[in-house]
Amino acid sequence: MLGILVLSFSHAQVRDVEPVDQNLEPAFTDIDANSFRLKNGLLVKIVRNRSMGDVNLQLDINNPPHSDFELAGIDEVTNAILGTVSKDLTSAEINQQLNTLRATMDINLSTSTMTLPLSKLQEGLTLFAEVTTDAIFPQVRVEAEKEALIANIEKIRRDAEEIADNVAIRLAYGYEHPYGERPRIPTVRAINVNNIFLHYQANYTVDDAVLTIEGNITRDEVKPYLEYTFAPWTPSKPLFETTIKTENVQYAQLNIVDVRGLNKSEVRIVNTTLLNESTADFYAAKIAVLVLDRYLSTLPFSAKANLTIEDEVSLFNISAEIPTTETATGIMDVLSAAQRIRTIPITTEELTQAKNLILQDYDNEFLIEEREEVLARLDSISADDVRLAAVEHIKYNQFRIIAVCDARAIYDTFKFIKIRNKKVPERFYNRAGDRLEAAPEFDRPLPEDASATTVFNKYINAIGGLALTTEIKSLYVNMRANVNESRLQLELRKTTAGNYMSALSIEGNLMSKLAKKGDSGYVLKNNQRVTLDSIQLEDARFKGLPFLELYPEEAKLVRIEAIDDQDFLIVDFNGISEEYYDVETGLKTMSIIKRKDVDIPIENRYSDYKRVEGILYPTKIIQKIGDSEIVFEVDEIVINPMFEPEDFD
Repeated sequence: MLGILVLSFSHAQVRDVEPVDQNLEPAFTDIDANSFRLKNGLLVKIVRNRSMGDVNLQLDINNPPHSDFELAGIDEVTNAILGTVSKDLTSAEINQQLNTLRATMDINLSTSTMTLPLSKLQEGLTLFAEVTTDAIFPQVRVEAEKEALIANIEKIRRDAEEIADNVAIRLAYGYEHPYGERPRIPTVRAINVNNIFLHYQANYTVDDAVLTIEGNITRDEVKPYLEYTFAPWTPSKPLFETTIKTENVQYAQLNIVDVRGLNKSEVRIVNTTLLNESTADFYAAKIAVLVLDRYLSTLPFSAKANLTIEDEVSLFNISAEIPTTETATGIMDVLSAAQRIRTIPITTEELTQAKNLILQDYDNEFLIEEREEVLARLDSISADDVRLAAVEHIKYNQFRIIAVCDARAIYDTFKFIKIRNKKVPERFYNRAGDRLEAAPEFDRPLPEDASATTVFNKYINAIGGLALTTEIKSLYVNMRANVNESRLQLELRKTTAGNYMSALSIEGNLMSKLAKKGDSGYVLKNNQRVTLDSIQLEDARFKGLPFLELYPEEAKLVRIEAIDDQDFLIVDFNGISEEYYDVETGLKTMSIIKRKDVDIPIENRYSDYKRVEGILYPTKIIQKIGDSEIVFEVDEIVINPMFEPEDFD
């Protein structure tokens, strides 16, 4: 009654050894000499390799594929944070431990890996378990990774090759299939900390997970290291999976994505097919694609064929980069090669070469058994087996042909793209892969009473008005960018008096410069100074103007275009550049500068307009030349600075 503990030894039996609480130890169920299972369900496999000094850890979660629908992109954001912070460790502490362990690590929702010295295995498993099974997702990191993903989406929408790859996959698998789903800016914006953590809990589950440990170590030596690392991982199964049927089109079709100014078209020809390593004709299909790839290599442009093998449904894909003016004939050449592999048996030499290529993947002393198995399957394959596999998996009559191209320039030639002598029907898509309700109007009439003057006036009014802009006689702009970990600085000095200077420096060292003062000027590049000719001087005079839009007499309104469902009026300025203006806002969003000394135009995109002394200026400028892209952030804008003559020397 007083709460005093009373010990009674009546009838008690004294034991020599006290019983062990079984809950304090993990239960190991041995499967064979190299694998066992923890009581939480985690399967552990040991790959004994006596020649290794390091040890490799690999954790495969093995969940079925799923779709995220209105939260598409949540996998990417989650993966970007996984492994960098946990419940008990900060990012700095994790990095410090990796340095101490001399380890490398890569963590994501499907497969996580770590490599470290064998002598550090216990400490490495402790860290590996901490960051994989006890992750957290700080608000600041979530928002930062969302913005990074959005920036990448925007970048992809400016890259013809990326557009083609993404549209091809979206159309082939379907928008909501796990393999075809792609993050969109609205779906990324919808992601928050709470649904990321729930997503992690739902998908990072132990039920079908496999931990593989490769190194000079045995099963019994590993077991003690798992007692306080992966053994406490709470048993769980994935909360959901998404199974959506994929369907090829009934008849082949041409899917067009119109991107202005491309001098090469990115073409993808795709279909899905039920094919994996357990399929009877798997290697016959691989041989068909390898031989087809050889046929494509003889074409006068770049083209390749490949198979992307997935358990659920696989993808056959031909990718080609064809000069714009030859797009239609190039597509027909590719289609002819695809039909050839389906109708004409390959030669004995082609069959042998393809088999040898496949076997090269197994030229490893640790893959002897696999090589023997593959060799046995290859030996029985005949040329006719290859042809039949090509008919089954290269679905010529159901191809989706995706062409990312300057459709305005070549639309009339698409009528020559035929399959079985019938014109292939056309569908138009935007850069994200959404079907457009109607084909673009390549010859849309300009708005009534529209001219370069009206477009320029709307722009001037949008940025601050005529009174303010005409008072600006000189302008200084300083901007920066980072490329391959190098710091770039670009300085611009502009005047209405005709003087102009642009200087590009890398890590403080001047790399190139263009200067114009009065009727003379030069360009400096690679320490070589070249005097500007009369045409270059005229170009530099217009580049140096603070606002081109104050000189409508030098410009002509040439067309109206819809880009990503947004209308733009395009003005040609003195044959030097095409300027793009948003019909709705009036703001300039892009310039395409036609350099006379090179074939590749320079594309400048303007965004993030902010006010400086009452005038709106873009503070983010993305410059693209060919495949290279530089993102400049404006650090300083000075209105009407007092330049000295030597500032343009």
